[in-house]
Amino acid sequence: MSDASTPPELPDARASDSFVPFPLDVVQRVELGTTSAVEDEIFASLNFVSDIKDVGVDFVTRLTGKKGNEAERSHQLFQAFVRQGQAFFQSAERLHYRASPLFYYYCFLNFAKAYICLRRPEVFSGKIRHGIFHDYDPNKGFAEQIVTITANGVFPLFYELIVGTKLPNGFHLSVPDLLGYMSDIQFEYEHAGYGAHKLLPVKCRSLVKNVSESASETWAVVAVHKFEMLESCPNAVGSFLQCFEEVALKKYLCERVFGISAPERLGFRFFQSKQTMTIDQTGTPVGDLLSPFRKAVEMIYMPSVFRSEFDFFFSLPIADDLRLNFDELFAGYLIFFYLGDLVRYHPDYLEKILYSKESWIIQRFTRSCATTLLKRMTLLLLGENRVYSPR
Repeated sequence: MSDASTPPELPDARASDSFVPFPLDVVQRVELGTTSAVEDEIFASLNFVSDIKDVGVDFVTRLTGKKGNEAERSHQLFQAFVRQGQAFFQSAERLHYRASPLFYYYCFLNFAKAYICLRRPEVFSGKIRHGIFHDYDPNKGFAEQIVTITANGVFPLFYELIVGTKLPNGFHLSVPDLLGYMSDIQFEYEHAGYGAHKLLPVKCRSLVKNVSESASETWAVVAVHKFEMLESCPNAVGSFLQCFEEVALKKYLCERVFGISAPERLGFRFFQSKQTMTIDQTGTPVGDLLSPFRKAVEMIYMPSVFRSEFDFFFSLPIADDLRLNFDELFAGYLIFFYLGDLVRYHPDYLEKILYSKESWIIQRFTRSCATTLLKRMTLLLLGENRVYSPR
């Protein structure tokens, strides 16, 4: 009789003849080389639609449907927010990390407003608040620091427009937990003893098998690093497993298909889509494999904005029971708000923790994560994922 505690043996992945990349990205990813600083290239892309009037008005019309004077007024608002965001970012780069978080927050606040004004420009006819606050308590340690969502304001509206779900009024978010979403300080976060990171790297391929002289069959296979972390989120993993089943992938296939060596293989788990799709003799798919896959991962999917060996990330929900998507853009925005609040009103708290690991992780976050957040903001604003690398 088998031991009930022993996990069942996994079925082998379907046999295949070849494989190809599986382009999951909703926003097209374009890799570009540059001899300039990455930030300069990003701002040049933003300036093209913010500073050149005819291009910018067409851009606004395409997104909002507004025409004529209304389109021009919306573009002027968008232009003002982009210019403010750029000015604050470039100023922050020159400041000490004790002061720069405030300027970085104002940068991303303005970019969030730029995103909102292309969808709901009418909200700026009156005053709009931050939509978040930090209830400072000097007696609480860094592990207890939180930011709180309010009913109205820039951040909750920004989140709602992107995700399609409202954050609950009064929802609390732990600052140490937010730091766990930042890809640039993943090593530092775990090294400092804050716990497991919240982003799971993923590789994805489409496997192909010839079934006749005129047709082939294809399906998706993903390799997920530290998948067991996702298993702590029943709603997210449940959606994923409606589309995928776990399989065993032999060592030679791991190396050939994913470029994963035998020692690395121990950290990954492999899943193939339950659904397959037929490709006819012209190479045209009969059906749609992308839509069900995107639906299965919509709660956890986060695109990569870097040239990387991984294709994208699974980002753990901030509240699985409420089905609240989250990623490093939202986390970074809130962390800069929290740090900006300390810079403005409680610099003594920063000095108090100056020689602690908390100060070290804040320093690493401030100096490492701003450009990544800028890339993610630009992806949202332009609807393009331009991945720049030095030439």
